[in-house]
Amino acid sequence: MNLDLEQLTAITGQAEMIFSPVEMHGVLAGLLVVDKALTEHQYLECLVGQDPTIPLTENVTDALQQLLEDTKTMIESDNFEFEPLLPDDGYALADRLNAASGWARGFILGLSRQGVNANKITSPDVSQFIHDLTEISTSEYEVDDSEESELIYVELVEYLRMGAILLQEELQPVATTQPLH
Repeated sequence: MNLDLEQLTAITGQAEMIFSPVEMHGVLAGLLVVDKALTEHQYLECLVGQDPTIPLTENVTDALQQLLEDTKTMIESDNFEFEPLLPDDGYALADRLNAASGWARGFILGLSRQGVNANKITSPDVSQFIHDLTEISTSEYEVDDSEESELIYVELVEYLRMGAILLQEELQPVATTQPLH
């Protein structure tokens, strides 16, 4: 991703936005796994509404446009490049877990804005992922700084990453061409 979390936090901190940068990325990912043709206007409307009370500066809209382009590129990749935008290992584990919970909340919001819920999904694995997202998004984590807790976090992030990819494949399957005979 060309825009990192610290840059996005600094830029969006200039605007009075209701979402954190992590949640914004979750919303964006949730919107994109349903519709890769999402426009910047649709994304911004989801984040700030149709008539924002405080107009966004060019700097903020440029950053959100870059986030949209970067995330679209990762989601469309055939190499499973998608990664949730979360704090790096320099942050306390509790902060990273709370960020993962916020990302999951954003992702659920993006899905719901697109009309997706677990009841509309036919795949049991994908339906379970959506149910798990709800649990993750509302959980409070008690952690210590042990290797075991760190491993749990790594597995949680991988679950979010692969679940998003799986959901995108379920909702927007890649068209395969039949071989010519």
